Amino acid sequence: MVRGATRTRAVAAAACVGGSGSSRRLASPLLGALTLLLAVGAAAEAGVALSPLQQEVSVSPGRQAEFALTITNLDRSHTGGRARVRLEVVDFAVSAEGALSFGEPCAHPRSAVQWMSLEATALTLEPGQVRRVQGTVKAPYRAEGDYWAAVMMTILGPPRSEGVNVVLRTASAVFVRVARRTYQARPSVRDLQVLLPEFNPGQGPDAGPALTIRVDVANEGLVAFTASGEGVVYRDGRRRTATIPLHARRRRVLPGDTRRFVGVLPSALPEGDYTVRCRIRTASEGAPRAFHEAEFHMTPELAARWADHYRRSPGPSLAVEPAELVLEAAPGRFTGQAVQVANLGPGTMAVQCSMGEGNLPSDWVELRPDEFSLGPQMRRSVVCQLRVPLEAEPGEYTAALLIEAQQAQVVEEGTSGPQRVPLRLKVAK
Repeated sequence: MVRGATRTRAVAAAACVGGSGSSRRLASPLLGALTLLLAVGAAAEAGVALSPLQQEVSVSPGRQAEFALTITNLDRSHTGGRARVRLEVVDFAVSAEGALSFGEPCAHPRSAVQWMSLEATALTLEPGQVRRVQGTVKAPYRAEGDYWAAVMMTILGPPRSEGVNVVLRTASAVFVRVARRTYQARPSVRDLQVLLPEFNPGQGPDAGPALTIRVDVANEGLVAFTASGEGVVYRDGRRRTATIPLHARRRRVLPGDTRRFVGVLPSALPEGDYTVRCRIRTASEGAPRAFHEAEFHMTPELAARWADHYRRSPGPSLAVEPAELVLEAAPGRFTGQAVQVANLGPGTMAVQCSMGEGNLPSDWVELRPDEFSLGPQMRRSVVCQLRVPLEAEPGEYTAALLIEAQQAQVVEEGTSGPQRVPLRLKVAK
């Protein structure tokens, strides 16, 4: 439960994991149960916001750089009370499945905890007050590449002599790059597993048998990268049979970490010998790609049973809301709206977003993110943000948000075209 995970009750210890060869120890039990996303909801409930939720800081070896955090008491009512918060710099780790854990300083070589300091660690905010806290990063001369830590904000409620004292926390991740030269992403595939379909009584089409591939992607370089990929299934080693997009809870892989990517193919395959060839690519321009392959055999009995249980989804797997975007802004202003993209199908999906058609200039629009993956029955928000130039002519501008999905499916099933979300922007005088 989201709320229970952010209170002092029912917490669990988490391991603070370093890079290769680093020592390991248990993190603080209280902080180990927290994650960034869970804590954000708790902080909002308490009426205090911390931003940004993550930022990147560049610093030269032996030098220092600054960063800033903004803390806002969201309660603007006359009857609202003061908000007391405490700030501290803590380590965090990311598991192979993408789960975040926080704790005391760890012994891994990429910790930036000892480099970071804050100008204030205890604040009291009046209702509606906004405070800006400066932070400093001092990089050792021998440092090189990416390091990270987090600023944890604890919201202090009134102490209680009886019952449970509720403590709410949220965190802002700080990624530090110490640049000596130009770095190249170095992805590698540590392991590739093929899990054949299993048949459980009472399964419906949306939860039916599927072929699952698990790909463990390691970062062997000094800088983080954002990874994506796909598995291509070949029959008899040469005939392309199916494509399986890969999904991960967090696609950003930190140096020394390993991230698990998963692909799910619900479409039935005929009997035969198969090869899965996985390709992992990064967002870094010119970066090398990582490849790996594995073989599996589909027996006649398994193929027949899979085909008997397989049912194609009756409707489209890709769902987008709202059906239209209607925005308004004055020259020199920002506006925007979130679009919900959902994968309603039983397989993994790779999604690409772009703008097309109409007279709206493309450089006014930013899509965040414009490329991502979705697991079965998952959804994600795409923020369509527009900046209207100061010299823009008043009037109505039109465009279309195009959302295209590559689904896990056999080649014969074909692909559908992109979904179109009309966009109308009215620029006021």
